[in-house]
Amino acid sequence: MSEQGTKKSGGLSRRDFLKLMG
Repeated sequence: MSEQGTKKSGGLSRRDFLKLMG
């Protein structure tokens, strides 16, 4: 998990976004 990618995504990384979407 890279913090840079998370910050660029607006606070949510692609993995976290997919987890939230289910």
